[in-house]
Amino acid sequence: MPFQMAVRLLSPVLIVLTILTLFASAYVPSAGCVGEVSSVSRAPGLIDVFTVGSDGKVYTAAWTPRDVSFRGWWHIASTSDIEVPPCSSVSVVSRSLDKLDVFVAGIDGRVYSASWAQGDTTWHGWFFINAEVLPGSHIESISRSDGKIDLFVTGLDERVWHASFQHSDFAATRWAPIGTLKVSPASRIGSVSRDKGKIDVFVTGADGLIYSSSWEPGLSKFRDWVHIGGRTVPGTPITAVSRAENQIDIFLIGLDEKVWTSYYRPGRTTYGGWRSIPSANFPPHTIVSAVVPSVHDIHIFATSRTGAIITTFQKDATPEWSAWESVRRGTTVPGAPVGALRRGPGKIDVFMTGIDAKVRTSAWQVGPSGFGNWASVGTLVGGMTDPKPGQWREVGIAYGVENSDFSDEAQGIATDNNFWYLSTNTKDNKSVRKVSNAGDVVATIKVPMNGEDVHVGALSHYQGWLYVPIQYPHGIWKFRADFTREEWLPIGISDNVLSFAAINPLNGRLYTTRFDIYTLQTPTLYAYDRNTMTRKPEDDIILGSTPIPLANIQGGVFTARGRLILVTSDAEAYDYSNYLFVFSARTGYCFGMKSLGSYGSAGSETESVAVRPWRFDSRRAPVHVLELDNDIWTADDFYIHSYSVPFPDLL
Repeated sequence: MPFQMAVRLLSPVLIVLTILTLFASAYVPSAGCVGEVSSVSRAPGLIDVFTVGSDGKVYTAAWTPRDVSFRGWWHIASTSDIEVPPCSSVSVVSRSLDKLDVFVAGIDGRVYSASWAQGDTTWHGWFFINAEVLPGSHIESISRSDGKIDLFVTGLDERVWHASFQHSDFAATRWAPIGTLKVSPASRIGSVSRDKGKIDVFVTGADGLIYSSSWEPGLSKFRDWVHIGGRTVPGTPITAVSRAENQIDIFLIGLDEKVWTSYYRPGRTTYGGWRSIPSANFPPHTIVSAVVPSVHDIHIFATSRTGAIITTFQKDATPEWSAWESVRRGTTVPGAPVGALRRGPGKIDVFMTGIDAKVRTSAWQVGPSGFGNWASVGTLVGGMTDPKPGQWREVGIAYGVENSDFSDEAQGIATDNNFWYLSTNTKDNKSVRKVSNAGDVVATIKVPMNGEDVHVGALSHYQGWLYVPIQYPHGIWKFRADFTREEWLPIGISDNVLSFAAINPLNGRLYTTRFDIYTLQTPTLYAYDRNTMTRKPEDDIILGSTPIPLANIQGGVFTARGRLILVTSDAEAYDYSNYLFVFSARTGYCFGMKSLGSYGSAGSETESVAVRPWRFDSRRAPVHVLELDNDIWTADDFYIHSYSVPFPDLL
């Protein structure tokens, strides 16, 4: 069937093209990414919503039947505060009447929680709950019975991990893996409690197959993962809902970009066959929201490829789904998450973040009137702030070396915030050097490959490892930052790639691209598993429209808050024109560029870029560009030019 057999490679090309059309006139915060709005009803008729602001802080707003509009937003920070990457999800659960618990993965990769109960004047938290994951990962939370919470998250080992607790003893929280199934980094897990004390969880495997596991009282651990049919893009989120006792319905986006659904009913030993809900198309990885307003009825919501927020429903007595229809002509960025909850019998509230990165809501109840008009929920702005690369200013030179074997053919810089790591492509001394902040070389390691054609590119540092791109042969030379445990990871193709390597901290993938991008080629950052160099095309980043064409891409770096910085150098131009571009690592949107000029030399090339805290007296300069000054009669020079940026804490 199409869901299983379709072989079309899904990529976000069309999403980005749509986004570029939307934002061609002026930048708005949703260009970089659109955040998710989480919601919960902790008591009949009450609503609490949560989202992440553009400052990386977690906010909440609330509504009661006495309110004309939502109250809030309020920043959740009591005894401590945290930051999460832009557009991260906030998971919320009500374990008991009038109690709330929220969970996030911070920008430091630690899992945190905060809690509130009726009578509290402020939130309690944030508390570290004994787990480290990729920054911004979704923490799935569910309450299977009064007072109990279960959490699920994708670990750094790409397995699904589980923890449960009844009281707020977060320090004692123990996590355990569910089986050995491998999933894509930061995969979102779906969960449902179909009966008191029972839990079923769902995830898309790294192989694209759909898996389920379950637990019920009397079991010492979760059952092994079982393939329940179907295949989709690795990392696709799965939504699960129970319309009645011991009944489950699940939803996801298939390879054909349609919503697909399967079900479990009492007496069955397997899930029912997969069926598509026709007509509407959705971008890959779109989240399908599902809600049960009345027993046996299901309504689902999602944002289509055109950016329309649409819905369909099914009643148990009529197995066919209704035609997709617009939710009050609401629009946002294609594929943006839509939240939905049951406020009471026969009542639904939906939430979305609009193109202006502000939250809106619409309400529905049984009857002929349909959904109400979209209304604003406060004035909070989410999304990703504009880093304004045109306003970046050079403050000074952090480090430089002239006319030496060390400086000749300098190709890349990386940093662990304590040392600089520099790669050089000198004919007889291709190597990587570790340099202190004072400029002292503390260690050197030579490239193990031999031959005149071997080329060393711009390297990357991630979690204590260095990743050095090599051409001829093509692959990644990987070793610890203390220059031990060397590994060679070949990729088997050339394709003009590996002039640089950069690790995206939001998914742990290694990225590179073609050095030259020609007129008819779509600028694409290619994703690889950093530990095996296996291609992961589902995680490719399609780069959006740039002020001038991308050409001669020399180096790149990802920031902790979801930006991608690339540097280029046109060696064929008389003045070696150098440029810096800034993109969203989530959508590929280009925030703009900065012309770096020639630094006063006709032999100037920008080779690499790095991000780390640095100061010149009181001036902060977090962005560092490696310039190679090509000399004809002597060894080359290199300089690390340091730049100040607006709002460095949001870069």
